[in-house]
Amino acid sequence: MLDYVQGVIHSSVDTSIILDIGALGLHIMVPDVLLFNPGQQVRLTTHLHWSAEQGPTLYGFVHPFEKVVFLNIIGCAGIGPKIALAVLKTLGAKQFIYAVVQERTDLLSKVPGVGMKKAEQLVVHLRSKASKLMLTEDLGDTHNAGIMIDVTQALSSLNYTQSEIAAALRSITHNTHESTGSFDQLMRQALSFLAKKV
Repeated sequence: MLDYVQGVIHSSVDTSIILDIGALGLHIMVPDVLLFNPGQQVRLTTHLHWSAEQGPTLYGFVHPFEKVVFLNIIGCAGIGPKIALAVLKTLGAKQFIYAVVQERTDLLSKVPGVGMKKAEQLVVHLRSKASKLMLTEDLGDTHNAGIMIDVTQALSSLNYTQSEIAAALRSITHNTHESTGSFDQLMRQALSFLAKKV
């Protein structure tokens, strides 16, 4: 019904943004509001979700693949959009797919609202679909994705919060050269980023 929207960021709060599209201001739920700034021009791939309790809610994604992963997650029984957004914010779409394929329930269970039981459910329900997505989508280097998961695990063991870890991984991912390094190199980059945030 609504494939994408384009406009200017008016404001953001909690897990949503207000997108100015001229005479209208759309309230859109997004994985990470920190990616958006007032006055920023954006184009978001969208999904209109209906629930009996809340009615229609519009969800927006910077990358179309995020929408694909989001829809797969909410397709699991008992797992709704709130958890799907938390997955995308904490792990990102690509890392989530790799975590499912590698059956990393230890990592999945650290997403707020998931826990071990839901992590196991995600793996069982999505393992086959995730494997197919790895074949059909350009997800980059499999080895490197495994290293990124290990970096996530290491930062978690150092008691960094999931939001801090997600920010550090975004910083690494946005630097193409650094995101293809070894575990030690990527870990140093993540720690350096986090040290600057203190």
